[in-house]
Amino acid sequence: MKKKLDLKTTVWVLAGVVGVMGAILLSGCSGVGGSSSGVIDRGGERWTVIVKRLNPGQEVYADVVVKSLRQVRGIDAGKIRKQQVGGYTVVMYGQYSSLDDANAQRDMQFIKSLMVPDQGYPFVDAHLEPMPEPDPPIAASWVLEKTKGYWTLQVGQFYGPGRKQGAVEMVKILRNEGVPAYVSHGPVKSLVTIGSYPENAVGTPGKGKISRKLIPRNADLKKWSKQYPYLIVNSEYAKFKSSQGPGNEKVEVRLESQIIKISRPGESLW
Repeated sequence: MKKKLDLKTTVWVLAGVVGVMGAILLSGCSGVGGSSSGVIDRGGERWTVIVKRLNPGQEVYADVVVKSLRQVRGIDAGKIRKQQVGGYTVVMYGQYSSLDDANAQRDMQFIKSLMVPDQGYPFVDAHLEPMPEPDPPIAASWVLEKTKGYWTLQVGQFYGPGRKQGAVEMVKILRNEGVPAYVSHGPVKSLVTIGSYPENAVGTPGKGKISRKLIPRNADLKKWSKQYPYLIVNSEYAKFKSSQGPGNEKVEVRLESQIIKISRPGESLW
């Protein structure tokens, strides 16, 4: 008989998975010397300039962006990359040690300043983000954006190196227990959610109510909200300190899982 994992055990298992993944990623970051590589590695998370993040169907435009950048004096063609990330086509430039790296700030500002006559500044929205990780293999039916629902229940959130693998492992653990879990990878965080529900599965507080908390109406959504009431962030329960003790002292309160709208390509880039 298969032993059922409770949420506490799930958190413990995930903590080990993400810890190992983080160590693997960091140990695998070998620095490459010389300015031609664009790599500045000091053993931490690396960053890149996001030149453009394009919606599905805009792959041809991404190729135009890459070709245009390669023709710009002052741009190192070897630092330009195009990658599929979370359903988007992303054009990136360079790799840097941190958000405040002087080379990163210089390159970002240079790209933002590029102008096309009669068209203005096509890359004015260029910005720095952590280097995107490849999406780990997972069943297509477990990807949140491929569902047809409007609402989902967010129970997990992952940041930093190994975030995508951590989220995928959490989905696998939940799926093994019969929970309809999904993964959603954004530019800087990965979400784990349960279920995909129509718009009428959720209600809002009536007029005059102070709370803005969404109210589940769907039977399955109610069930999962009770079974998974707290939010896991990077394999630990998310907490905040609040003055709720008998002597007005600070006490830790767990953040609750939350009903969220399912993001679609082109609607939100987080």
